Amino acid sequence: MNPSDAELYNPARLDELTEGDRAFISELLITFRQDLFEQLQQLKSLAPQETAKRKQLAHGMRGACRNVGAEPLAALFHLIELNAERDLIDWETIETIAQRTWNMMEPHVTL
Repeated sequence: MNPSDAELYNPARLDELTEGDRAFISELLITFRQDLFEQLQQLKSLAPQETAKRKQLAHGMRGACRNVGAEPLAALFHLIELNAERDLIDWETIETIAQRTWNMMEPHVTL
C-alpha cells in the first residue's frame, strides 16, 4: 500500500465534522497526532501473543483515523486488527505512512 500524499488525508471530513471550526480542527489534529504515535509505539511493543490488546488498540486507531479523514491509515490499522494473531506487521511502512499523513495534516493546524 503506497497511497499518494493527496489520498492520505481528506480535510473535508473534519470540516464536515466540526462545521469548519478551525480552532476545533487544530485541537483534534494535535490530539490525533499525539495518540497516533503513542499508539503505534504501544502496538510495536506488544508481544505477538498479546493479540487481544493488539486488536483493541488497532481498532481504536482505525476509528480515530476515519474520524479525521485518514482513510489509508485506517485501512492499515484494520489490517493489523484482522491479522493480530500473526506477527507480519511491517512497522516501517506503517510509520512512514503515519508520518506522511501527519505531514498532510499539519498545515491545517492553526495556533
